[in-house]
Amino acid sequence: MTRMKVAAVVGACFRLEVVRAVRSRQYQLLAIAIPVGLYLAVVIGGLRPSSAAGIQDPSWPAQAMVAMATLGALGTGLAIGGSRLAGDRASGWLRSLALAPLPWPYLLLGRGAAGVALAGVPVLLLLSLGALLGGVVLPPAGWAQLVASIWIGAVPFVLLGTIAGLAPSRRTALALVVALYVGLTAVGGLLAEPLTRAAPAATIGWIEPSYVVGDLGWQAIRGQPPSP
Repeated sequence: MTRMKVAAVVGACFRLEVVRAVRSRQYQLLAIAIPVGLYLAVVIGGLRPSSAAGIQDPSWPAQAMVAMATLGALGTGLAIGGSRLAGDRASGWLRSLALAPLPWPYLLLGRGAAGVALAGVPVLLLLSLGALLGGVVLPPAGWAQLVASIWIGAVPFVLLGTIAGLAPSRRTALALVVALYVGLTAVGGLLAEPLTRAAPAATIGWIEPSYVVGDLGWQAIRGQPPSP
């Protein structure tokens, strides 16, 4: 295939997967509704941790903003793969695509690119809420570092979702998606106080991609360059 044909195939797969994902209830729930709802509970509902003296941490809205943006990227990756991919396999959709004159690597590339692109929606949405409602103020370079860190960090989440989608059945894939979503969120420290790293995040969470991506975001709001 020529380069123009390859680009056309990948572009068509990309557009198809974006439309299908946006209409997916899993994407709407895991990537948008849950992270946004939790962040609104922080900035509007006053769900913030307090010190022993009863003083609330003023940086908490920024910390929670990063955590929920990371959660949105995680939810996107799992929603793009997961039970949707398993359902496509069970329904014969992937078999039908295999009969078309479209090399499967290009189909996979289009699906993956759509997942990474769609991860930008919750990331930009949560950062906007942080700036408008949470009072988060960062220099332009800090915002750019923050967006890049979490958006690029969506790549391993998309891969995890694809792995979950290879489960034998859609029910098994859905169970894996839920387990990964809850496990990576809790153990990765996204629901604990981010900068204190309550256990178990402080012990084993550092090996998880959710911890790594979140930590890169927290480095950005602290004005630190991203660590290797």
